[in-house]
Amino acid sequence: MRKTLAVYQKEFKSFFYTPMGYIIIALFTALTGVFFYLYLSSFVEAAFMDQMRAQQYRQMPQKMNLNMMISLRNYCTPMSGRMKAAQKRNTR
Repeated sequence: MRKTLAVYQKEFKSFFYTPMGYIIIALFTALTGVFFYLYLSSFVEAAFMDQMRAQQYRQMPQKMNLNMMISLRNYCTPMSGRMKAAQKRNTR
């Protein structure tokens, strides 16, 4: 395992000796930001339109569908718990 880690560290460091690593990270960050913005703006627009529709027809606004956020929370919580347990096991 130590040999694999040494090879990984060497390759990772050599990746950033050239501008290619920085370009890839910049592209990944830009694409992630664009997708986050699009997802968030569509959510805000849907909430705004629902609010306007509720005012127009004098109704209560509908509850927003948060299934994606709830499923993400349910997926990430056990993963982070498992990672913490593995980290505790490795530090002993």
